[in-house]
Amino acid sequence: INAEYMGGELFHGLLRGNKVPPAGLCSPFPADDPRRQHCLSGEPRVVFAVNHGMHSGPMLQAYAGKHVDNQLRAVTEWYMHHHQVVIENDVAILPLLLKLYYKEFGTQETDLLEWCRPYVSKEQQPRLSKLTALQYHTFNWGSNRKTHKGTVQPSLAEVDDRIYQELELERARAKQREVHLESELGESKLMIRELELELEQMKDRMTQLEWKERTSSPVRHYAPPTTMPLTADMKTGPAKEWNVFETIAIPLGYLLYLKVSFMRADTTQRGYLDTQRLSEWASRNGMKHATHERMQIMISQIDVHNSGVVTFWGFLAIQTYLTQNLRHRVDLREWVLFVTQSGSKGVFY
Repeated sequence: INAEYMGGELFHGLLRGNKVPPAGLCSPFPADDPRRQHCLSGEPRVVFAVNHGMHSGPMLQAYAGKHVDNQLRAVTEWYMHHHQVVIENDVAILPLLLKLYYKEFGTQETDLLEWCRPYVSKEQQPRLSKLTALQYHTFNWGSNRKTHKGTVQPSLAEVDDRIYQELELERARAKQREVHLESELGESKLMIRELELELEQMKDRMTQLEWKERTSSPVRHYAPPTTMPLTADMKTGPAKEWNVFETIAIPLGYLLYLKVSFMRADTTQRGYLDTQRLSEWASRNGMKHATHERMQIMISQIDVHNSGVVTFWGFLAIQTYLTQNLRHRVDLREWVLFVTQSGSKGVFY
């Protein structure tokens, strides 16, 4: 090859296929570099073939062209034998060299587990396939090269790997900060939701107070129209007991309060409450023993039109019958019939 290469360009550029070094920001050869045509690709075992002068690095080996494949296989087996994969408490402990160059063996670090299968015992292979947690052996970064004064001189690889370690530490700290911020965000969302619920409760209390204020003030009473339409239950006109209904007042504030309560109970937005929706509403409002059967009995007692459900006007009739204590003044079914007939025919509009 008629070209010049520096040490890092030989390893990361030529042998590793022009890949970014572990502590680097870009690949050795830019797009217009003619040396790119000589780059190798698809051979992860080269990471075990280059000695960086570290105690935990690959062995020093000379390679011959016709025997290079066998030599790469041998040096890989030697390295994996002297830096064995260990499984402890469902955690796979791998050589740190694999972490530095994990992209040679897959797209993410967990792909290393599949690559390491041939280098563990057959008994451990099924167990290794089920693991997802990874740790790495302590790496001896020390150099075995010494000067004449006996001081250890760090190699370029050591400098690169130290930078890589610092970057990894900073990434871990950034991840911890991200987790902390996500936790704070979750707590903030929970506080906002609690404030929203408290606001809804305050609105309900204000509606109730408004209703109490309106019911305590004088209210002008209106008699129902004398031209009430006839129905199957009113063959000769309204019952004479209906005359007492002109003395029963329903404040507008209370009417609005009941309308809001009905809309909240009508979760299906069909305009009526069936047995299930009525049971859910009764339970939310503190009614004990609000069973399906009890709700069916309640509906049957007020279902003057045999519909099997409770409309808003039936809901209004029951609530006013109970809150205004009308049981000693009017008949329940007559009152329900009056309110539902009046509501459906527009008397209250």
